[in-house]
Amino acid sequence: MITTTFPAIFLTLIISLFHLSTSQPPNLIQDICQQAALVPPTTFKACVATFASKPGSRSADLKGLAQITLKSGIATAKEAQKYVEARLLAAAPHLARPALKSCTSWLSAAACSFGGALVELDEDVMSANYDSKIAGDDARNCRAALAAGRVSEPSLEVRVGYLVLYSNIADVITDRLMTSG
Repeated sequence: MITTTFPAIFLTLIISLFHLSTSQPPNLIQDICQQAALVPPTTFKACVATFASKPGSRSADLKGLAQITLKSGIATAKEAQKYVEARLLAAAPHLARPALKSCTSWLSAAACSFGGALVELDEDVMSANYDSKIAGDDARNCRAALAAGRVSEPSLEVRVGYLVLYSNIADVITDRLMTSG
């Protein structure tokens, strides 16, 4: 009886622990996302989903989460810029081109701002915090350029939304790094 009951109990315990470990983000991510969600348009759900899709985030410390977030911002900004240049600019009506060109400039600036923040993590966390905020401003400026040019491109808007999300998350994390170190 004991030899058959023990493996069943052990298996049930392992399955329960696995379910608990995958169903809820670690406390650090929860805390960061709760604070980031205080800044619209960031939501707790979007923040948690950001980390859930990134390998290594569940076990990362503050600096590791900052690196994950900033690298995501760099990659998204560069990808969005390529998307505009390769797919939209050539096919855009003449009147929309200035807005799209302005947006690509702002996307390039966002990639540089996220990149600067990533470099500054080791040297000057206050500058990293500033650069991460500027990346969000750059994304919002791209959005404003599109609106001014009356350009509506949902796929690009989603990408710009992610840049704002990454900026808000990076702001929270770098702020914590400033106060903890």
